[in-house]
Formats: sequence, structure tokens, C-alpha cells
Amino acid sequence: MKRYFLFDALIETDKTIPFTQATQTLFRMLELDVPSLKEAKADVGFEMMMLDQEKFLIRNALTLSKAAKENAHIVCPEQSSFSSLSMTKDALQNNPELYEKVASALLDKSVALNLDVEILSLEGFLREVCDAEKLQSMLKRPFAKFQAALFQSSAYCRARKFNRDEDLNVLLDLIELKRVKHEHRFESDGYELFDANPQAAKTLCGKAMLDMFDNAADFIVVTDARSFVMCDVYQKESEKLLGREIGLFTLTLPELLVLALGETDVKKIGLDKHRTRVTLL
Repeated sequence: MKRYFLFDALIETDKTIPFTQATQTLFRMLELDVPSLKEAKADVGFEMMMLDQEKFLIRNALTLSKAAKENAHIVCPEQSSFSSLSMTKDALQNNPELYEKVASALLDKSVALNLDVEILSLEGFLREVCDAEKLQSMLKRPFAKFQAALFQSSAYCRARKFNRDEDLNVLLDLIELKRVKHEHRFESDGYELFDANPQAAKTLCGKAMLDMFDNAADFIVVTDARSFVMCDVYQKESEKLLGREIGLFTLTLPELLVLALGETDVKKIGLDKHRTRVTLL
């Protein structure tokens, strides 16, 4: 029987609790044993790969090796960590020189490099371990009356080789969520610009959110922790920069699923950690 660990050391952990909180609640509702991966190195986003490739790879290789040592696989609740770990494994498997460098660096830390671990997105994991009939039977609050803007951002495209659109679409169809069409689904959320130019980043994301609003979205659904930070945490600041109210709350994929399965406790879902008020409950 396969063992799984939850990677919950997300980027900007203090701002992205709604991903991990809802995922833990979802696993309890589905009676799935997926404990947190202890001693995992926190995700820094694959943008770090461009700044210091070796440091990026060593950091993520430590996490992969930790899970492999436990003979377990990793479940990522969002896109950023999934991309970082997947890119690391792919780079090391396909570049012997990098593999040797990273293996040597890990040995200095008394860790043996081990890539014998699967990295699964939340949606991929659910399709692997939960059949659609079980999820369908647990559905208590379908989203048939709503239409949402799915915002996956350009980060999803950069790691498309590791992603499967089908996994996400099956879950969204199962909970009967309609998706509006908008131009910014795979456009930048502005996060990669934030350190260099916060105003430009917030303006970029604000324009994307206004596009979603103008296409009649009731709310935004994100699959990446970086997009959640930009859409939820900085929405009010984006409104000020653009001189226009946006007024769209953001839900993470795991929050959407636990709501559909009937959970109403805002703390168990993670809704109490949002900066932009969620009006569904």
C-alpha cells in the first residue's frame, strides 16, 4: 500500500493557511491518512531557480530525499510547491552533472540523495485514491448556482509538462461549478514582480481580477499559493491603484471541495484567514 505525506511548507506560509487548513480538513472528511511531511524545506517558488539553480535544487532535493527515505510519496495542495518539486526531480534525473553536484552537497549534510518518490498535485492525488462515485455520494452543497473565474496564471503554463488539466476539470465538473471565460486565466498574477515593483505587481493582478469581474464571475478559484496571495491579500491595494472596486473573494481548490462536501466551520475550512471576506456562508 502506498504511503503519502502532505507538503504543507508553502510559500509565505502565514498568508497561505487556507490551502493547508482546507486540505487537512478534506483528508479528514475523506478518511485519508496523509500526515504532514516533517522537516520539509519550505517552498521558495521556482522563480528562485533562475537566481540560484544549485541552491534551489539542493533545497528541494532534501525534501524529496526525506519522503523517499520514509518510502512515501508527496501530495502538494497547490501549484507552486508541486512545480518546484517536480522541476527539481526532472532536472536531476536528466542532468548527471547536476545530480552529482546536488548529491555531493546533500552528503555534506549527511543526507543521501533519493529521487524514488512521486510528486502529486491535490487533484491528481484525489483521482488516484478516491473514485468519483465516492466523492459524488458525499456531495452536499454543489456549486451549480455559481460561476467562477479559474485563475491558474502563467506559472501553470511554465510547468505544463507536469500538469494534467483533466484532473482539475473532473473535480470542478463533479461539484457542478461553471467556469467563465476570461483572457487572464493563464496570464501573470504579478507575484514574480512583487519584490522588484510591488505597485506594478498589484496593478497587474488587479487588471486580471477586473477582467474576471467584468465577465460575470461570482468569485475566483486559484490553484497556486502565489495567486492566492495576490488576489486575496492585496486586493484592496489593487483597488486603490486602479481606482475601481473589484469585490471578488478568492477560494482555493481545497476550500472549494470541502465547502461542496458540506463543511461550514470557517476555521476548519480556513475562511477566517482570508483578507477579502468570503460571503458564501
